[in-house]
Amino acid sequence: MLYYLLCLSAVVCFATYPTLVKLVLAQNESAPIILLVSLATSLVLMFVFGFLREIKQYIRHKQQDPYLILIGLFSGAIAPLCIGMGLANSNVTNSVLITSLQIPFSAVLSAMILKEKISRIYKAGLIIFIIGIILYSTNFFQSGLLLSTYDIFFIIAAFCYALSDILYKKKLTHLSFDIILLSRSLFGSFFLFLANLVLTQNHTISLPTLPVTHVYIGLVILIPILLGQRLWYLSLKKIPAAKASMYITLYPVFATLFGFMILREAVTGTMLVSGIIMIAGLVIAQLHFKKHPSHSRHIHLQHFKQQ
Repeated sequence: MLYYLLCLSAVVCFATYPTLVKLVLAQNESAPIILLVSLATSLVLMFVFGFLREIKQYIRHKQQDPYLILIGLFSGAIAPLCIGMGLANSNVTNSVLITSLQIPFSAVLSAMILKEKISRIYKAGLIIFIIGIILYSTNFFQSGLLLSTYDIFFIIAAFCYALSDILYKKKLTHLSFDIILLSRSLFGSFFLFLANLVLTQNHTISLPTLPVTHVYIGLVILIPILLGQRLWYLSLKKIPAAKASMYITLYPVFATLFGFMILREAVTGTMLVSGIIMIAGLVIAQLHFKKHPSHSRHIHLQHFKQQ
């Protein structure tokens, strides 16, 4: 029972991420903030997993560099940057619901590229999820497709996370999850650094100076990254991957709750009903992984899909 409570607590910690980042972005540009968070994540991972241990593992698997670099580009740089730019002009609920499109994107890419068969229960879950996203984006068919420019950023992020999933399944399943996470953060930081230089007019990175911003960044590092990470891996030592993945489906619920409580974001009836439908679809889809051979390793990476 204790480890299930730790698993739930980890998901709650992860769900604070979009709200805390949005608080930081209220008075700062997105690119420098996402870079700082990525660098902080790299430092935390080295602290958690052990710096020397990671260096030895990396040297041993250096031939995987091209794939690790691509994962760093897609899920360590492009996706977080898109989420940051989207969050700066949208709300938390919008962010977590639309980026959940990673699930059907991954399914389609797996079938096309990896030639994986999609089970009936997984198809049923995806259909229910897609119905939910259609209801959400059309306001229950009361209008056409309601997608703003900023929603496109979330869709791009979801697709980049899905591409990273495919790269992992195709080339990197033999690597330990800590090497993948750390490489993703380090290479992602490198690409984010380049993006900052390109996106700023004077080619200098403008770091935040307000004390309140430093406090919020500290909370991002402390709660979703450091505390959430420790609780997650502690719980995974005792909890089956299939059950842990069910807890992950609660991420949008808690993220929306924090957006409502802290940011006072409005939660409409459309958001609530369509969100419930989408989460129900995700729960059904997760049943597909109950005996999936690689799911135990894959679930170790899932908590970073929104970060």
